[in-house]
Amino acid sequence: RSQGIRCVARGSAAGSLVSYCLGISNVDPMRYDLLFERFLNPERKSMPDIDTDFPDDRREDVIRYVAEKYGWDRVAQIVTFGTMAAKASVRDVGRTLGLQGDADRIARLIPTGPKVTLESAMESVKELQTLYQNDPNTRKIYDMARSVEGSVRSTGVHAAGVVIGRDPLVQFVPLQLRDPKDPQSWLIAQYEQAHIEALGLLKMDFLGLSNLTILQNAQRFIKETRGEDIDLDRLPTTGPEAEKTFKLLGQGETTGVFQFESGAMRRYLAELKPTCVEDLTAMVALYRPGPMDSIPTFIKAKHGETAIKYLHPSLERFLKESYGVLVYQDQVLLIAVHLAGFTWLEADSFRKAMGKKKIEEMAKYKDKFIAGCARNGMDEAIARQLYDVIEPFANYGFNKAHACAYAWVAYQTAYLKANYTAEFMAATLTTEASDAKKVLNAIAECRRMGVPVLPPDVNASNAGFTVEMMPDGQRAVRFGLLAIKNVGSKPIDEIIEARKEHGPFRNIADLCARAGSKTVTRSTIECLIKAGALDSLGSRTRHLHALDAAIKLGQQQQKNRKTGQASLFGEQEEAGIAHFDLPNVAEHPPEQLLAWERELIGFYLSAHPLSHLEGVLRARVTTFIPALDGEWAGQTITLGGRVVEARRIITKKNTTMLIVTFEDLQGSIEITVFPRLYNETAELWTEEARLFVTGKVELREDEVRLTAERVEAITAEEAEVHRPSHHLHVTITRTGKDSVDLVRAQDAMRAIQSFPGPDTFDLLVPLAADPQSVAVLVPEDNHVRYCPELHARLEEILGPNTVRVGPQQEAEARDLVAEGVA
Repeated sequence: RSQGIRCVARGSAAGSLVSYCLGISNVDPMRYDLLFERFLNPERKSMPDIDTDFPDDRREDVIRYVAEKYGWDRVAQIVTFGTMAAKASVRDVGRTLGLQGDADRIARLIPTGPKVTLESAMESVKELQTLYQNDPNTRKIYDMARSVEGSVRSTGVHAAGVVIGRDPLVQFVPLQLRDPKDPQSWLIAQYEQAHIEALGLLKMDFLGLSNLTILQNAQRFIKETRGEDIDLDRLPTTGPEAEKTFKLLGQGETTGVFQFESGAMRRYLAELKPTCVEDLTAMVALYRPGPMDSIPTFIKAKHGETAIKYLHPSLERFLKESYGVLVYQDQVLLIAVHLAGFTWLEADSFRKAMGKKKIEEMAKYKDKFIAGCARNGMDEAIARQLYDVIEPFANYGFNKAHACAYAWVAYQTAYLKANYTAEFMAATLTTEASDAKKVLNAIAECRRMGVPVLPPDVNASNAGFTVEMMPDGQRAVRFGLLAIKNVGSKPIDEIIEARKEHGPFRNIADLCARAGSKTVTRSTIECLIKAGALDSLGSRTRHLHALDAAIKLGQQQQKNRKTGQASLFGEQEEAGIAHFDLPNVAEHPPEQLLAWERELIGFYLSAHPLSHLEGVLRARVTTFIPALDGEWAGQTITLGGRVVEARRIITKKNTTMLIVTFEDLQGSIEITVFPRLYNETAELWTEEARLFVTGKVELREDEVRLTAERVEAITAEEAEVHRPSHHLHVTITRTGKDSVDLVRAQDAMRAIQSFPGPDTFDLLVPLAADPQSVAVLVPEDNHVRYCPELHARLEEILGPNTVRVGPQQEAEARDLVAEGVA
């Protein structure tokens, strides 16, 4: 904390009074009734190590702090040994034999998972069995792979583990420098984690957690935009802000909320309707294999829909808080100590024996458990029943302190999302900026929650995401210039510095003159134009046509400044830059503009080619693509969207199949179309085709894919029937010249009138006397047909971000006094 780094203690340490008083843990163990004596008790034999989460961009700072505090020779990370798993052994053998194609085909048939072996894959996958029996190459690869499976293949560094010694570690373990060329680099202990602990050395887990980085960035954005210092450890759990938070959780709106993002968890939260942090703690602990089966019982008991039952009255004191449901490891320990007569050491050993399936130890503890319960007045048959309930639970159960620590982080993220939505989403986008899929999901969530997402702009963007106040007082998320591909950080820094030094760029020639030509090259400016970062200065097509002339004029002014001739020619060139006109050429079609955005940003930002189909898609699809995860595997679903790419593959039987890249409004997925379906529907699988595809979800190599079973085209008639209604807010921005503003307003109205339809619109006009106030004008006939073409046309006339689209609503006419507005 002295370094300004947030931390969250995990495991039983999170419930320790000592760690709470020292500021290591941020969860009050008295407030949440945690079993704090579990972490530090006189009978504990093992070292009381503290597992801690930190923002993932500060983890190395934490290790450096520890090394400087205790000594660089006393702190080391821990080695890991990578072994050849089933898929890797097949691919390595295939590469060695020159049979990569055969090896890839075999590897694709092997299921994904931590405990998958070649033997188990052969037993469970019939297609692999058939291939092994009929193909000599498959037999050769498989048999050789079996012989190397499990061998050590590589070394790495443990994701979390750090060992700290009282004395120089070289006295206890072999060491290696992480970077042999740098004598000041981290040490790496060459014993694995289990051996480190067996030596009696202190092993700590320092884990990087992106959610803490999001919280950290959100705090910064809130401070910058609102001037508020948010103390995340003292957020209110009652009152209006808390009610808003629990409402968000109870509606399952948990994209970006720690621990609660999965589809099943959203459904459970919607049923639970949590009202306190304790409810969240229980859900964190229950959402695991085994305990998960008790979630419906827990929810019904909370709402009084089912009677709370206990196997024996003596269990009420331990299970009352969880409505008679076994939720936490702590409950197992308390039952073992107070009902079965175990010591704390025996209770913990009992839990570990069950968790690690040590059969002989479990049998020993079972007899002791049943006998102890019987001595305390429980019928032996009930005691056996109780043991049978505890045994499978102990393998998966969370301790309450850990669940509570994570529930508090979940509450913090939900609180910021509910009460500081724009800042939270900007922080999420900043933290996940390197992951295009997560960025796309976050943008979809921004739009769903009504937070405008503004494109990159040379006159408004910084390098990263920022929060920006719009003219109507709404907070929006502004894309940073670093989001644009093929630009780079140095040109961006130079552009931002030039803008800070002399104000916004007046036009493209001004940009070329003020940004260094060696760093901000022609290619850089072209990418900025195509990505929409110069839209506030004019249309993209006109800028592309003017680019060479602007660069020439800008370079000439830079040259004159360097040679000292600015005084002779400066006024002339300054006038040329100030009055630099863009050629009067028609804008490219919207499809081309969107294609540039996808190419340079990674996705569509200003609009989407499928926007006009949103209604029909929502009416027919099972879900949108970003919601698909491993939980959907094996289910048959329907997706709706368009074909981005269809790659034809000729099989060994000389038949044709397809691998299709398919996208909907929120994401993309790979779809496999096998020969039979392809032969029946070949004419549908063309690029840009709008389709509904029904198929089975599969998880292959940790990627969710779809195997198509049926396909149909989206008809124009169906699209029109389900077309959503829109309401457009069109801002007529002021230039300071009434005659120019009048012409632009007339051009905008003509564009609107050329798209008649069922949607509605109003005009927002900033008042001349007070630009912060807006007049809302509702024409007598305010009907229009919204589409991407109209959107692009209006923003070409009025400038970027002048069209905001929402669900259709009755526009209220207001009595307004607007200076200079007819």
